Amino acid sequence: MIASELRAIGRWTATHGLLRLFLAFRSRQGNTDAAILLDSEKIQDPFPHYERMRRDDAPLVDGAYCRVALHYEVCSTMVRHADFEVAVKNELAPPLAQKVLRLMGTPDYIGPIDQPSLLSIDGAAHLRVRRLVSKAFTVRAVEKLRVYAEKVADELLTQMADVADDEIDLVQWYAGRLPLTVICAMLGIAPEMYEQILGWGEGATAALEIGLDLRHYLRGERQLAALNTWMLDHLRECRRNPGDNLLSELCSIVDGTDLLSEQELLAAALVILAAGFETTVHLLAGGAQLLMRHPEQHDRLVSEPALWPNAVDEILRLESPVQRTVRRAVRDSDALGVHVDRGEYFVAILGAANRDPQVFAKPDQFDVARENARQHLTFSGGQHFCLGAALARLEGEVALRALFERFPAIRPARQQFEFRQTRTLRGIKRLPVVLGDPAF
Repeated sequence: MIASELRAIGRWTATHGLLRLFLAFRSRQGNTDAAILLDSEKIQDPFPHYERMRRDDAPLVDGAYCRVALHYEVCSTMVRHADFEVAVKNELAPPLAQKVLRLMGTPDYIGPIDQPSLLSIDGAAHLRVRRLVSKAFTVRAVEKLRVYAEKVADELLTQMADVADDEIDLVQWYAGRLPLTVICAMLGIAPEMYEQILGWGEGATAALEIGLDLRHYLRGERQLAALNTWMLDHLRECRRNPGDNLLSELCSIVDGTDLLSEQELLAAALVILAAGFETTVHLLAGGAQLLMRHPEQHDRLVSEPALWPNAVDEILRLESPVQRTVRRAVRDSDALGVHVDRGEYFVAILGAANRDPQVFAKPDQFDVARENARQHLTFSGGQHFCLGAALARLEGEVALRALFERFPAIRPARQQFEFRQTRTLRGIKRLPVVLGDPAF
């Protein structure tokens, strides 16, 4: 155990630790992107700082550790064009750190961005796995979950009405529980495991982040190791005794003679948990606070309920749960409007692109009827367009509509809401509210 912990500390030093030192150095030099990644206040509200960076009209500007894109068209090209592919975890580490990583060895467990995850592979390998996994994510399959999601929302809102005295944390009681319940049902996970999966899932989410401190990194690694062990046993049980759930279906999906391997199934399950669950929590919490802050927009949804799907996309645009993604040029290219060399890394800041005034009129304004809200890049694009996009949209519509129909007088509590101190993902950690009298 001690040797394993020491190796984990070595891996942290070679990646997150060195990066934190470098970010501090770059921030002292006046680099805005580094300051955003380090400063807790800037993490909570990075958008004014993105706008200052975007004032440089160049397609790519100097970022914390590589060039970054903030303009919509450049980010859109970066995530869609064949000249760019996803960056594999730890590729950005300097040569000395790479040597340390090789000495420390790879862990016996994988995270949601470790190969063979869909988030870390491209080309033929990506197309093969995605073709198989997407058979379980058809529009028809997702729409079948609507009734179940509505049932879960109704049960959770009833529980909230029963337990709420004055204030209640909307993340703990609703925004966190609804997507967790739906995802666990999809994965065939028994209700008694939900709380444990929630704890382990923090490790999967931490694996998506950069510049973690040592304490959070080690905790995340322990959680991820435990989740790997349990999920492998669960996958084997799904193979032996398949049920009516996504993992059982994935275990049996065959394309010709092709079948997902155990590692590919494990990676798919971790991606669904880390990306499909955590990002939806941020969507629901962010959407709730926007609608409470803008009652005129809620009033419009009451009078025009057909706008609810568009409102969800507007929330995804304005409060992007995924703020940034990294790409690597696979060849010399001029596709971004400036020459880039093969092997160069870039960051597409999706949260900035979604507020580009050249694409979205009055970009900082919340407008549930915005005509082009669906153009946002929160779900990325190209072959890496989010597999769970349809599910996230469905859960956002069902959960937020049910919340505001049941509690039309819901309002923020005196205690301020609190953002998570994460950089790749952005979302609310706590959202104290006063529910008011229920409508029924």
